Amino acid sequence: MNWKKVLGYGALIWVVAYLAICALVGLGVETQAWVAYVGPLLVLLVGWYAAGQVAAKSVSSGLGVGVVWVIEFAILDYLLTIPFVEVGTAFFTQWHVVVGYVLALVLPALRASTKK
Repeated sequence: MNWKKVLGYGALIWVVAYLAICALVGLGVETQAWVAYVGPLLVLLVGWYAAGQVAAKSVSSGLGVGVVWVIEFAILDYLLTIPFVEVGTAFFTQWHVVVGYVLALVLPALRASTKK
């Protein structure tokens, strides 16, 4: 497994979702209900692509990639998101954050299971 690739694609997923949410906050629409769906949707789309690029050879190695991505997301969120949100570390309990983390965990394994 190419761990630089794993870490790089994990960062890519997080950065795409983070920048999109930051742009929506900048536009002043963060209180709209649909905004909560943007992060998980981007994790799903970019994560599916990234999981294909990482190309885990088995479901178990895909889960390993997912664990690395979740840890990476948590570190990045702790350093770059928590200081700017009013809810503090309760951010990690919001449904859209949990869904994004679960997707990051399972997508590499799911992608590995669909290989022929």
